[in-house]
Amino acid sequence: MAFSDAIKTKIRRRSHFSCCLCHSLGVEIHHIIPEADGGQDSEENGAPLCPSCHETYGANPEKRKFIREARDFWYEVCAKRFISDTDQLSALSETLKTVATKEDLKRLAVQNNSYILGRSEGNTQPWEQLRYSFVRPEFIHPLIVRELLGWLSDRRETIVSVDLVSANQSNRFFGDSSLREQNHRVAVEWINEARESFSYSQIAISPSGVHMVQCWHCGGGSGGVHVNCSTCLGV
Repeated sequence: MAFSDAIKTKIRRRSHFSCCLCHSLGVEIHHIIPEADGGQDSEENGAPLCPSCHETYGANPEKRKFIREARDFWYEVCAKRFISDTDQLSALSETLKTVATKEDLKRLAVQNNSYILGRSEGNTQPWEQLRYSFVRPEFIHPLIVRELLGWLSDRRETIVSVDLVSANQSNRFFGDSSLREQNHRVAVEWINEARESFSYSQIAISPSGVHMVQCWHCGGGSGGVHVNCSTCLGV
């Protein structure tokens, strides 16, 4: 007697056509308990072994328990390695239940078609109706913007907000400002008697109302250092 073709195929498929001991491809179906000792031609008594492992372990009665345990373990590994089509579809179905749909994203998205990087002309957002602005009179004083930038050596922000209504007319932020064109945008500039200067120009406005501003700072004098940076400010 011998294993039927159907049993051989089933064992090979369960083991992914690999040896249950060394996992190499190309297997023979081994009788764990030999036919001479009453072993059956059943799936339970069959083990997928390559010719080398079959020759090394197959004839050793002391390895029967080891071969059976190795076979069962290899079956488990193969079963988990590739999910069957039915199981895979079920798992995907459950996962998709928690994934945001197109309608969810549309409902949660910020609707703002006026968000344009570059010039900000044409924005009619509510913050444009505020008294002070980065793009129109009355302009926010450049020294207020400089105050918010802080120092590179600061570990954390030392000033996080300014009351524009009181600050823009205060003695602390004094000195006239002027307008000039910078990179095709309006720049607001302050210059003192020592030729120290600071200016800013709005780049864009985010949907949430954060103003992206480019700044220029010169330390003054004939050897003044010019610094160019960008920052984000909320009004």
